Amino acid sequence: MAAAARERTQATAQALEVVSSVVRLLREAAQGATPEAGGVSLTEFRLLKRLAAGVRLTRELAADLDMTAATISAAIDGLVRRGLVERLAPAGDRRAVPLVATEAGRVVWQAALQRQHEALAAVVEELSPAQRRGLQVALRGLTRALGGATPR
Repeated sequence: MAAAARERTQATAQALEVVSSVVRLLREAAQGATPEAGGVSLTEFRLLKRLAAGVRLTRELAADLDMTAATISAAIDGLVRRGLVERLAPAGDRRAVPLVATEAGRVVWQAALQRQHEALAAVVEELSPAQRRGLQVALRGLTRALGGATPR
């Protein structure tokens, strides 16, 4: 029993390390060379993803991303200043200002997404075919263990 517990502990530690490395890779890819070159933070990336899909309210974004409205508002302010997000005229409730990605915001999000795909693909390409198959099996298992949930 002790050996099984030790193996689970090692597997958990290794998974945490790998997840941390993947998040760092994705963050760096989303940021690009410089923000002026169209890079965004992971928070901005996640916001642009949702706003590129349609109009949203700050409170909806905060709930969806499990962040405070203040954090979302600060990030939105930066995206608005850069011309990547637009605040629309409120329909009735002045506290509920609809937000949407601008065309420039959608372009920046798509470019960041493409950089993330390329960065991750380069890592996966380093694996042997057997390791890639093993990764697919492991990821399917993790997805099942998470209840089929995908990251927000």
